[in-house]
Amino acid sequence: MRDIKFRGYHDNEGWVVGSLFISSLNSRHIVRNEYECPLIVHPDSVGEYIGLEDINGDDICEGDIVEFYESNDDICMGYVEYDTDYYVPVFCIVTMDGEIKTCFDGVEIIGNLYENKDLI
Repeated sequence: MRDIKFRGYHDNEGWVVGSLFISSLNSRHIVRNEYECPLIVHPDSVGEYIGLEDINGDDICEGDIVEFYESNDDICMGYVEYDTDYYVPVFCIVTMDGEIKTCFDGVEIIGNLYENKDLI
């Protein structure tokens, strides 16, 4: 069973990881632990941990931009998203040409959609 955790960008704290709380005003909060106050994060920065790590041991989250090798040794790049178009919703990589990949073997995080939109 994977850990259910989220990350989001807070203006003063930078990237924070914890549980996601959505307020009645629709703002996004990350709760790092039971002893701290929730931190309001930028809504478009929130991403769920997918339960896997990249080749460097970093947690992969929705919104990460990843690089990986195709079977023909071409370097491919895409971003991680939660796709509900399948019979069972899955995390996948959407490549630059719109292809959907569901294999995360050998991926490396090179950025994220919140801070590095220029990579896409």
